[in-house]
Amino acid sequence: MPRRREAVFTFLLPELVQVDPPRVIAMVARQRPGEARDTLRTEVTRQWIARDPDAAVRWMKTLPEDERRASAATAVESIIAHSPAEAAALADEFEKPHRN
Repeated sequence: MPRRREAVFTFLLPELVQVDPPRVIAMVARQRPGEARDTLRTEVTRQWIARDPDAAVRWMKTLPEDERRASAATAVESIIAHSPAEAAALADEFEKPHRN
């Protein structure tokens, strides 16, 4: 199972994030709360923030509070090495109270 998940995250998910983001959003939404959903959401966040930060942030803002915070932390960790200023701005953006 870990090898299959790695293949999906390495080959299929990047393609889906690029060509069909609504399908990716639906995949995360269909997962029940728990480890599988958290793992998928984390990987989607990592890949999407690298490809299309604006779209990734819009999606993260639709997530429930605990998932929004976790995704924001993942996004910040993913971009801090190559863009500390962008990572700081993103962290600040998610520190603000959010209203749905």
